[in-house]
Amino acid sequence: MSQIFTRRANSISRVSILGAVLLIVWITLVNFLYLLMQIAMAADRLGVFEAFGAVLRLTRTHGRLLAQTFAVVLALEIGATLVSAL
Repeated sequence: MSQIFTRRANSISRVSILGAVLLIVWITLVNFLYLLMQIAMAADRLGVFEAFGAVLRLTRTHGRLLAQTFAVVLALEIGATLVSAL
């Protein structure tokens, strides 16, 4: 009987970990796009909608570089989360 509870606890733990990682990825992505829009608004004196268009153009032209930067930021956040859990 205890093996059933152990398996169930392990599966719940895995789901919790997966949910936490997905939440971190989502928050990081939204924050990353928000910061890019803030930079576009400040650098070019754009409004919100114009900045959104500028960020879309930036992602189309420099998508690979932005993806690499996002991956580094995400890795740092996941690393910080793991360290804080210890």
